[in-house]
Amino acid sequence: MMRFGVSAWRLTEGEVAGKEWRDNARRFADSGYRTLWVADHVGHPDPFPALVAAADAAPGLRVGTYVLNAEFWNPLLLARTAATVELMTDGRLTLGLGAGHNEAEFVQAGLRYPPPGERVARLAALVPALRRLLAGETVDDRALGLVGAATGLPATSPRLLVGGNGDKVLAAGGRFADEVGLVGVTSGKTAIHTNLSHWGWDGLADRIAHTRAAAEEAGRSVRFDLLIQRARVTDDRHGAVADFADAGPLDTVLDSPFLLVGSEDAIVEDLARASEMGVDGVTVFGPDADELAPVIARVRA
Repeated sequence: MMRFGVSAWRLTEGEVAGKEWRDNARRFADSGYRTLWVADHVGHPDPFPALVAAADAAPGLRVGTYVLNAEFWNPLLLARTAATVELMTDGRLTLGLGAGHNEAEFVQAGLRYPPPGERVARLAALVPALRRLLAGETVDDRALGLVGAATGLPATSPRLLVGGNGDKVLAAGGRFADEVGLVGVTSGKTAIHTNLSHWGWDGLADRIAHTRAAAEEAGRSVRFDLLIQRARVTDDRHGAVADFADAGPLDTVLDSPFLLVGSEDAIVEDLARASEMGVDGVTVFGPDADELAPVIARVRA
């Protein structure tokens, strides 16, 4: 059965941040969402305290990062944090990682902005090192700066997710992660993605095949989640995506697994089509969560 997640970036629109965040976590769970995700962006909440609070408020909800910027994190200290969260949430953490792309965030944090190949290579090295550290092993990996590194915490096994779109990122996800988050766009240096390189259904099939090939070569299997860029139950499909006009003809833009826009029946059909292609779950952004709730009820009935 299709799994539904929600990526919530804001703690609150009002003044009582903690209460509203916990209330929203319970509401998402009651609406049929199974995972609450938090992204990793400068100017947004720290993911991990928010995830612990959400998990405490909604005991049936998984929590996770979708995705951490791998360049922002020391491997050992990240493993320590992730293990702590996994223990405090009774095994409900999915640790998602990506290569990072927004140059402005690196500048704000006073960090070097490595070229894409270097960022992807570090991500590919980080994921297996994290798995070993979380399992309680001592890790020596000079490329990651680890010498006799160990968390000192009980062994844990949170699910690991790699999110992205490029060949090398998805190959790393296939080789090392439990789950791969597909985004349908090629990241540039800014916060806005404009290159819809694998946006259509054929693009999705290509990305799934590429990732599966890497997983099979490593003797593994992997699950797939789609990061839905907009979810709207509406009769005005063009109006709901008018701001995508610069990306191409709207009929072409709308013919995408990364948009769930249209009638409830049409969205249910798109979800079924994605499932047949091997997609295990979809994630929508917080403002779209209520829009999709009636569809979730139908799919899960």
